[in-house]
Amino acid sequence: MNTHPQTGPADPPGPASRPEQGRSRYSPAVRIVGCLLGTVWFTSLAMSGGERPAWLRAAYAVTALVFITGAGAIAVAHVRQRRSGDAAR
Repeated sequence: MNTHPQTGPADPPGPASRPEQGRSRYSPAVRIVGCLLGTVWFTSLAMSGGERPAWLRAAYAVTALVFITGAGAIAVAHVRQRRSGDAAR
């Protein structure tokens, strides 16, 4: 049992305090829109601002690639989940 000298025993978080393992509390559409907004934002930062150093613009471009890859991964996972759910019916 975890104890702390000043606060006493630590209660582990219960199942109601966090979402299911591997589940987000936001829908795939909301997460994809967030990724797309991040992609647009970081792409605009990478393409604009000639006063920025080249390494920073490259870092922005890599970040935009990570966001768009995340959107693709979310979409693929959602399609796979729906197909496996439809096959079970």
